Formats: sequence, C-alpha cells, structure tokens
Amino acid sequence: AAGTSGQFLKTQGSGANPTWGDISAGLTPSVYLNLNSDTSNKNSQTWFTIGGSNIAATEIYDTDNACTNGIFTVPSGKAGTYLVNIFSTHTGSSSHSGSDGIGHRIQVSTDSGSSWTVTPTNGEYKSGYLPHPGSELTAANSTHIAYNLSVGHQLRGQVWSYKGGSSNVVWKAGFTNGSFSGSSGGTYMQLMKIF
Repeated sequence: AAGTSGQFLKTQGSGANPTWGDISAGLTPSVYLNLNSDTSNKNSQTWFTIGGSNIAATEIYDTDNACTNGIFTVPSGKAGTYLVNIFSTHTGSSSHSGSDGIGHRIQVSTDSGSSWTVTPTNGEYKSGYLPHPGSELTAANSTHIAYNLSVGHQLRGQVWSYKGGSSNVVWKAGFTNGSFSGSSGGTYMQLMKIF
C-alpha cells in the first residue's frame, strides 16, 4: 500500500518485504557559536578553540545540548557527516606583513578528547592578510567536512594567527548596533549534520 506523503521505500534485508520509512537525514541544525565580545590580547601562532576559554562564544543554538566549551560530542542517533563553517577576524596594535594571516581547521577525537586529529588530511587553511586602511584587520572564511562521525566522537573548530610572532592579536566579535564602523568583523562557528 502507499505510504504517507514524503516517506521513502526502504529495504529490510534479504527475504523481507520493503517498508515505508520517514526521512530523518538532511540539513539538521546542530550548533552555532558566536563570539560575544572582543578578546584581550592573545598570542599569535597558537591554536584557539572557538567557544573555548580563550575565545569564549555564546551558543546561539545547540539543538541537542551536545556542545560544551566549543567541543561538540556526536549525540545518540546523530552519527554521520557534518558540515562546519568558520568565519573569523582579528586585529593587532602593530602592522601586519604580507605573510600574516588566519588559519582555520577542525579536529576530531575518537577517544573522548585524549587525542585530536585534523580532518580532512591537509585540512588546515590559511587566509592571507587583507589590508584595511586605518586598521590592521585580517579575516578568513572556510568550510569543512567531517566524514562518518560515530556517536561519542568529538569535534572542535579552531583558529590560529600569524602576525610576526607577536602577542597582541585581538579576536573580534560582531556588531550589535548596525553601524559597521571601525575594524570589528565577527568570529563564529556553525556546525550541522548533512548526512
């Protein structure tokens, strides 16, 4: 018999009749972390977790209550492949050079955070310095895929800055007043299940 509108026909294995099922996959909102205020001066050439203690972020949404201090733990029933978007900006009190920039990466842990691996392989990405008259602003946007995560696996998004080895990098939060003046630009991470 016909199933309910929107269902799909799925196999139940050899010797069993197929059955109608509900589609549960697709773009599933998971976590959105937004830097809530500019940081103090931070050391460059150091990886910081978005939502961690060094660049604290507000959870705009966390649909499964699965993210703590910027670390997302795959909840029951949500194993699969995840899409991660990272956007970040930072400024500094000294001049940038042409080699400066922001690095982005995501890391996965399969052992409750004892060890972390960059995913995918060669998945650290750098945006070069973008000159901005009147302020030393560097910005980067990147999209990442974490394939075939299992329940209990952990995922985190990280940012890094090279600025001549200085320790005066300030990670920037977004605006709330809509004036868009000055050098702020925003820093956030968005994570969602796609398969």
